[in-house]
Amino acid sequence: MFEPQLASEKSSSNMEPFPQSTSMHMNFEDSQAVLEDYADVVLYERGQLNPDE
Repeated sequence: MFEPQLASEKSSSNMEPFPQSTSMHMNFEDSQAVLEDYADVVLYERGQLNPDE
């Protein structure tokens, strides 16, 4: 899932599944973390930025 409004101002503010089409430009990868960002790291874990305690 990704937030399309972070990739384009005119996009929806609702979470959407990652596009399956390879023809679509993946500009959302420039503005938010994707799975590949965590592929080779040891010190980071995927999770909420501000979790409820």
